[in-house]
Amino acid sequence: MVLRPKGGKFIIIKATVLTRLRATHTLLLWAVGLATVAMMAVFQCALDLRTTAAPLGIVSLELAGNEEIAQEIIASWDVLEIGLERAHASLRFDTYAFIPAYTLFLALACLKAWDMLGNSTVRRVYDGAKDGNGATRLERIVSKATWLAAKFIWWVGLLIALAQVGTALLDWHENSILEKMLAGTTSEVAALSALPKLLLILLALLYACAGLGVWIARKVQPKPLGPQRSA
Repeated sequence: MVLRPKGGKFIIIKATVLTRLRATHTLLLWAVGLATVAMMAVFQCALDLRTTAAPLGIVSLELAGNEEIAQEIIASWDVLEIGLERAHASLRFDTYAFIPAYTLFLALACLKAWDMLGNSTVRRVYDGAKDGNGATRLERIVSKATWLAAKFIWWVGLLIALAQVGTALLDWHENSILEKMLAGTTSEVAALSALPKLLLILLALLYACAGLGVWIARKVQPKPLGPQRSA
């Protein structure tokens, strides 16, 4: 039945499968998102490393621009009773739990936004560009340019989602440097890995927020009224 589409049955099956995939995607997005938020709470409570020298906790060490600042941060943890032990535990928790969770969440969020923009916005703009028979030449050019821009934004979203693999790799590399810094076996700083990682995270958040904005706009948009019957 699927291989021989007759009477629109193939389209119905395809739409059903797509609906199930979207529902699974949404459920997984919520689950991973809640897990990520819970892990962030663990960092804030059980693995808190904020001191005067490290107001952002472990993030301050990640962004330390030179060895002198990094050593000052590590020394502030060494004064605490379990400061360095907590720092090592924080890095292990980050490496094996938080990094896989938050990068997966960002990728799923970008794919959700990509699906919204790709399956509706780009298609709607394309249809407008294709069906503008009564439009002027300038209107057709603007419509075509708008479609190309929408399609570009769509593909950028897919690339950002895939780039979260790079985010995870950069974060893991950063953590390996931080472990060596805590052990005193390297003078290398982690900022060179942290900055591009933060850029990829920012891009993912911006694209996901754009998709969320499109979803909210559709929800609040009033539905067109059907044709009224004459009395």
